[in-house]
Amino acid sequence: SVRDTDRFIDYLKSVLLTTDELLAAVDLDAWIFGPGLPDNCPTVSSARIERVDAALAGWEAGTITTSELPWNDWGYQERYRFLSNLNDTMSSEQLAELDAAWSISSTGNNEVLFAWLEQSIRSHYQPSYERLETFLVEIGRRKFLTPLYKAMIETNQKALADEIYAKARPNYHSVSTGTMDDLLAWSE
Repeated sequence: SVRDTDRFIDYLKSVLLTTDELLAAVDLDAWIFGPGLPDNCPTVSSARIERVDAALAGWEAGTITTSELPWNDWGYQERYRFLSNLNDTMSSEQLAELDAAWSISSTGNNEVLFAWLEQSIRSHYQPSYERLETFLVEIGRRKFLTPLYKAMIETNQKALADEIYAKARPNYHSVSTGTMDDLLAWSE
């Protein structure tokens, strides 16, 4: 059956928010028609995320060594969070230390690898560039392509982006090539 906003609101009122007290507590107008998240949005906290953030802060401050990071105890979500929140000014030495400890460049998890490669681009960590090229030639998902090519452009590495794209473009779906052609101002 077709659902529209009015029917959804009717459903909420008849099935879930059946009292005036519940209806007032939820503030449907704010949730459905207001911008962003309403004031009564619950605050979400995660001990796991807090531990990752604390480890990252300690590592960046030099109070935690690379070998003390609990990388092997983390799932891919925690690894992704750590890598995607690294400071963009990480030195090649710092990234080399992480890669040497956990072989991040050769991980089989595309989400973790994506975060690593994006950080590598932003920090000009060239030892990861061969893996970056392989990844971009083999993977055609725009959720990975767009941020990686954009990062190369933003960090004055457009020549690298063009070089990789020339090799990768034949492997991409037409939707991806359309997006990347526009992003890179590509013309054959």
